Amino acid sequence: MPIQYALFENNVTADPDDYAATVQLSGSADGDDLVQDIIDQGSTVGKPDILAVTAALKLACQRRV
Repeated sequence: MPIQYALFENNVTADPDDYAATVQLSGSADGDDLVQDIIDQGSTVGKPDILAVTAALKLACQRRV
């Protein structure tokens, strides 16, 4: 999937020919969508296990911040 972007004038610099790229969102996915993608790729791990690991990962990340 290509990354869509748009160019905008960069107001941080004085150069009138300076532009900044901004990613343009073209869709969204929630946690269940990502879990289903993993399952659809032929994973031998079931949905409950994937959800358990992602929940544990989220907690581990929160503890590190």
